[in-house]
Amino acid sequence: MNTTFYLTDNPPQKGRLRFLSDFFSKSIPPDVRSHAHYTDDRKNPFQVWCDDQLYVDLHPMAGDAVIFYSHIPHQGAKIGSDDPNQPRANIVLHYQQNPMFPGIRFVSNPQFTLDQLGYAGTFPF
Repeated sequence: MNTTFYLTDNPPQKGRLRFLSDFFSKSIPPDVRSHAHYTDDRKNPFQVWCDDQLYVDLHPMAGDAVIFYSHIPHQGAKIGSDDPNQPRANIVLHYQQNPMFPGIRFVSNPQFTLDQLGYAGTFPF
């Protein structure tokens, strides 16, 4: 889970939080899945696929909180530069099992933890 608390306004000219609007009815194509991880490379096949999908942009304002499943492809973007006296600010909290499921590569990579610990003894109940 991801919870983002917004401390400053994000009107369209300053920032956005983008989600693919048809993600649940149109899954990532099998030939693109291996590229589904965080990258700044806009030519990455996953990024190209995401850029070609229908999307919805949110413009959270100060005091807003947005809660969503972290594995849903999303992109936060700052547009333009911040006023030096009013930088954009938010608090992002991720709630996840530890170690994370290795199949969700575009959130983070749990492989080091899995190699060291496996799942044995990692859950308190």
